[in-house]
Amino acid sequence: MLLRLSVPLLLLCSGASLQAQEEAVASRIESVTLYRDQALVTRVVEIKPGDEAKSFIVSGLPETLVVDSVYAEGDGNASIRAVRISTRQEAESGREEVRKLEDAIKQNQLAQEMATSDLNVLTQNIQSLTEMINFTSATSRGDLNSGVLKAETLVELVNFSMTKRAELALKQVEKQRKLRELQETASLLARSLQTLTASGIKVAYDAKIFVELAKPEAATIRLSYLVRNCGWSPQYTVRGELEKPSLTLRYSAMVQQMSGEDWSDIRLTLSTASPTVNAGGPTLTPYRVQCSPAQEAFAIDAPGDSSMSSDGASGSIDKLSGAMKSLRSQQQTAESQLYGDNKSNSPAMRDQALNRLALQMQQIELSAVAKDANKIDQDSLVEVASQIYELSAPVSLESRRDQQLVQITESVLDAEMYHVATPLLSSYAYREAVAINEQSIGLLRGPVSVYLDGRFVGQSVLPSTASGQRFVVGFGADQQVRTRRELRRKEDEVQGGNRRLTFQYRLVISNFKDNDVKVRLLDRIPVTDQQQQISVNLVDPGRPLSDDAIYNRVQRSFGILRWDIEVPKGANGANSLDVEYTYTVEFDRNNQLSSVDVDATANSEMMDNNYNGGMGGGMGGR
Repeated sequence: MLLRLSVPLLLLCSGASLQAQEEAVASRIESVTLYRDQALVTRVVEIKPGDEAKSFIVSGLPETLVVDSVYAEGDGNASIRAVRISTRQEAESGREEVRKLEDAIKQNQLAQEMATSDLNVLTQNIQSLTEMINFTSATSRGDLNSGVLKAETLVELVNFSMTKRAELALKQVEKQRKLRELQETASLLARSLQTLTASGIKVAYDAKIFVELAKPEAATIRLSYLVRNCGWSPQYTVRGELEKPSLTLRYSAMVQQMSGEDWSDIRLTLSTASPTVNAGGPTLTPYRVQCSPAQEAFAIDAPGDSSMSSDGASGSIDKLSGAMKSLRSQQQTAESQLYGDNKSNSPAMRDQALNRLALQMQQIELSAVAKDANKIDQDSLVEVASQIYELSAPVSLESRRDQQLVQITESVLDAEMYHVATPLLSSYAYREAVAINEQSIGLLRGPVSVYLDGRFVGQSVLPSTASGQRFVVGFGADQQVRTRRELRRKEDEVQGGNRRLTFQYRLVISNFKDNDVKVRLLDRIPVTDQQQQISVNLVDPGRPLSDDAIYNRVQRSFGILRWDIEVPKGANGANSLDVEYTYTVEFDRNNQLSSVDVDATANSEMMDNNYNGGMGGGMGGR
């Protein structure tokens, strides 16, 4: 929040000439508070003893200056009467640099077109493969029953389709990632080009500070202002060792500094707050409702989505939650705007925008089906509370297009190391570690590079983690701990008017290491929203399920089964560790069961939000 109480008057004079009796003084940048998309710069001006000038000129303020943000304050000997900002023109930006940026943008656009084309081809190939599989499955079933097709041939067809599908899916994910990277690069290049070509000339600012000295002695003035074209984002490095129950977490900031002025040997503070938020809190207006015929009920449209009906029938959980999160994001944007005194951009307009968005959120809650509304969590992805990180050592950051890395902190955290085996998803067990953020600062969501015993494992994303909250780090697959899932028995019987299916599975874990390993073994049984029509019962879990409090509170109700097992060394081959469990599904004999195609992204978000990856998966090394 910017307090301008020390400045009685702020004037802007375009092209104002400097008078002879005014004194130009040197200044140095003392400190910078870097926000996510701009920075508050503080310069120090030293006034010498015996100086009788009434105004002082601080020249060379950057073109990215936010004029309305300039303010000054003096020490006990200097009283600030006003600050006047004037502009002057400097030489044009170099055309060679503009040409290079334009060439880079063209190359980026070509690369995006090629990536999009490749992605479309992959999508069509996956669709064609699916159609072929469906056709082959139906044809092969008839041929196999009539004895025309051998079982070996059918197995070969199935293996081919599975291998091909996995290959195409992997290529599709890689192309999507590449396209996202190209789009991010294109956005950065466009901003850089806009900065260089916004005007045919380069504009610099001068600040004239009107001062009244109480005594003819030395005085200090601090001139502060906001600049654009700069910001920062979090980045992490995690290092672990197999023989140590700890991990090292390095928290850094990836800084973009294109403000037009170099920050040399300054005190740097990183902040997630917004420096332009209005000082007064928003006013809550009444929430009025009315009745209308059912066919004229209010629509629950998500932003940009007209498929959601007033009864919430098509407003599935992922759509409803997505709408809520979008509205909450719009509220945060509206709240952080810089509001002035004009009617079109005033605090009253801010309050109106916030209340209007709140009305849309409450309308979703009001009109959604009850069972869906109870599961909406619009704040599940909200960042940790506003954070401020003051760096202890001085920092120098040049104004340039390249991003610069600044270390915030590094700490060693106690961690519990274990393996996660999910035979339904992978034949390998994955190493994981759970740790508690014992630092006094919260961790923002950001990319992380993971190392194990000095070897790079992979990259992922660290979720937002408050101080005292636990988080999970993945350290990649361990090929010496393997697992598989077998359907041992299936029974299909009719009891009265109901049909009952019984399934018995065996989960196998093989340990080829020379030491015991702790394994969290995961599998799942069906869950349904149609409890009146479908009954699912876990008859025998084989071994006791995990007694972890968070697992039982969050995942167990979703049909996720978890066993915490210690697998001894040499447990492989005939000595492999087995877990056999049985469950039943009972439903009306006149009905049939089918799987519900659920949005995988919505499910993974739900799991991550509730458990920070502790399901097995977590983050890192994947």
